[in-house]
Amino acid sequence: MQSMNLVVLVGRLTADPELTTVGDNNTSKSRMTLAVNSTRSKEGPADFVNLEAWGATAEAMANYLHKGSLIGIQGELHVSSFESNKLVDDQGNPGMIYYTSVTVESFTFMETKKADEGTDNSQPRTSAQSNARAANRGGTRKTNSAGYGNTRRAAGGR
Repeated sequence: MQSMNLVVLVGRLTADPELTTVGDNNTSKSRMTLAVNSTRSKEGPADFVNLEAWGATAEAMANYLHKGSLIGIQGELHVSSFESNKLVDDQGNPGMIYYTSVTVESFTFMETKKADEGTDNSQPRTSAQSNARAANRGGTRKTNSAGYGNTRRAAGGR
């Protein structure tokens, strides 16, 4: 029997995506949080889902999304854990911390830009369109000698 790991969510970003480069080859990585409302009640509490994206998808998300953007994402669920000496049980054993995130494989703009933002698009753009635009920009990326910890906010200072 085959297994499937597929997550599809629609929600709003809680902050601008943070773009970093990692590794010797300066691979782009973007992290953000998506607020997803319950389908049962619009007034109930939202779920906050940690997202991360890599490569061209990460760059497109950092360049075109900002706090409050309504997007749809498709990706894979990942759960990691580690021991923490800050959390101990009754016997003094280190506690486990679990971190759940979704690795974004593609995203879609779920609303068009407002007329005052200078566009006449009537259809949401797909991540393929966004990735192509990001690749065509050819911008430079700041790096340090190790290629770690470099953060760039989305264009426009949002």
